[in-house]
Amino acid sequence: DSILLEYKTFTEDELAINIGMGSGKLACGDLGSSTMMRFSFIGKLSQLVCAIERAGRRADVPMLMEGNLYNQLKHTWEVRVHLQPILFEDEVQILYELFKTNASKQQEWMYQLEDCGAGKWDAFNSISSAVLTGAQPDMSIISETQEGAELREFVKRGCPEPLVICY
Repeated sequence: DSILLEYKTFTEDELAINIGMGSGKLACGDLGSSTMMRFSFIGKLSQLVCAIERAGRRADVPMLMEGNLYNQLKHTWEVRVHLQPILFEDEVQILYELFKTNASKQQEWMYQLEDCGAGKWDAFNSISSAVLTGAQPDMSIISETQEGAELREFVKRGCPEPLVICY
């Protein structure tokens, strides 16, 4: 006799992945008792990454990262400031959305690298970071694009209250 297997197909709305990313030190290893052992990550960074993932799920943004990782990736990836900060352990955390790599193909010449998107979000990141930290933004660098219109509206509204994520 044959066994009939049923497979459920998922639509894009039913299946979603959210990733919170961070950079730093944490502890990992097998934790638990002799009857229940699991490989786990513990520490402040693992809790922050979980909070970032939850913030991404609430905002329907698939990948968010914290500032330390942003500083390491900002020249190789298109990264922009996420306009909703979170409050984590009494500190406001500015989050960043990851888009795509700025990596070049091996056969590209140096003059072609200018078109790979590096710096695409520099003005957006500069102004939105200023608003989120309470500094005065330099409005002269806003372009007349859709992103520029979104940014002008954001500056007009001001910094939102940080989202509190319980972990």
